[in-house]
Amino acid sequence: MCAVVVSNPVTELMRRRKVPPLPRNYELFYEAVIGSNTKLSSELAALGLQPMQVQLDALFDKYMGELRRNRQIDKAHSNLSEELAALLNLLGREKDELENHGASLNGLKKTLAANDDKSLGQIAQAIADIQTVTEKTLAANGNVMAEAENKSASLQEMRRKLNEYKRLAYIDSLTGLFNRRAFDDRMASAFAKYRKLGGCALILADIDHFKRFNDTYGHPVGDKVLTAVGQSLAKFAGRNIFVARPGGEEFALIAENMSSEEAGRLAELVRQEVASIIFEIKGGAKVDPVTISLGVSMADDALDGVEFYQNSDLALYSSKNGGRNRTTVYSMELRGALSNNRMMYTKAI
Repeated sequence: MCAVVVSNPVTELMRRRKVPPLPRNYELFYEAVIGSNTKLSSELAALGLQPMQVQLDALFDKYMGELRRNRQIDKAHSNLSEELAALLNLLGREKDELENHGASLNGLKKTLAANDDKSLGQIAQAIADIQTVTEKTLAANGNVMAEAENKSASLQEMRRKLNEYKRLAYIDSLTGLFNRRAFDDRMASAFAKYRKLGGCALILADIDHFKRFNDTYGHPVGDKVLTAVGQSLAKFAGRNIFVARPGGEEFALIAENMSSEEAGRLAELVRQEVASIIFEIKGGAKVDPVTISLGVSMADDALDGVEFYQNSDLALYSSKNGGRNRTTVYSMELRGALSNNRMMYTKAI
């Protein structure tokens, strides 16, 4: 008997659009399907079925190129800073050695000068000349040190500004949580670290009936709901818990050094925290209760980062399908049950 496998939403969409399975195409569609870049999603959708590769390449360069360039610039500045620090260290050691050398020459000159022997006096004069050259070299070395230190200070300020820019580029402006790009980076590093070790969970959370908030109360209220949920989730952020808003009404927590049971309990605490929100709008009117559905999976249950995300997404779908405002922990039995019912969960852009 052939089981129906729940599809990868990215590859499924590429297949439907007849897009060649190139790595750059996959990266582009992954950004559009799971990300929060609405402009990319709309432009990609506008290309219709079977877009030309030149059109896909243009979108890739437009939306994906900037992030790669920023990372390359950041890496270049980091390398340059390390090299300059090494240069300063080398110059510092040279300065110390010259100072010690100058002090030794000065002591020797005084010793020889105290002797009445004329030949020794000539040697003392020669040493005095060498000392003069040493002092000039030391002075030049000091100037180089000062200039290098000024350059280092300028570079450090440049790096500080670059780091601030990078920080802002990785923060969701509405909720203050990490955004999709930061989430992708953390997902990749966490999966690489814990794939074989185990002990890393991905918790996906989605606001229930969020469209209803926008339709009933307007988008400003919808934004306030997103902000309130983001603030609730931010309370759980810590050294081993990374909290992000990958996009739309979806939130994510990457919990490291945690078992599946502990991750399930954490997800329940998050759900209860959000359910306790009392939300009012202008005039004192209360908004419908805000609840979230959650899906949990472990890194060691997946073959790659995409499947890691997909497993949590599948558990989240099960929570939605089971009545919402609940937590589901992924298992192979869950995947099998959905496969047997021939239910395929894919997100379209």
